[in-house]
Amino acid sequence: MQLSGITQKTACASGKGAALKGTTPDGRFSVKLNGKWVGNMENKLAQIRREKKIGQGYLVDMLGVSRQTISSIENGRCTPSLELALDLADLLGLPLEELFIHENRFLQQS
Repeated sequence: MQLSGITQKTACASGKGAALKGTTPDGRFSVKLNGKWVGNMENKLAQIRREKKIGQGYLVDMLGVSRQTISSIENGRCTPSLELALDLADLLGLPLEELFIHENRFLQQS
């Protein structure tokens, strides 16, 4: 989508088959995907942004997303699209896995 010369990025990822958005029994915002609650990925965006003394407005201007999108990511209300997550990491000069915390559900637990 093109707005005033700025390409609007897809802000939050939506899973195929996502049927219901809401809160899990423990109160976290989530999406019900194929009958299972899938939580949003945790992140350190707000913490790192404050440490680097970067305002939300700077991210908004550089990334072409809304302030609401940045706030929603920081507060765990949405998981950014892969493109936006990569751009955030690049802009902050961090590896993706340092900015976003993803629990590996496929590790064997003994």
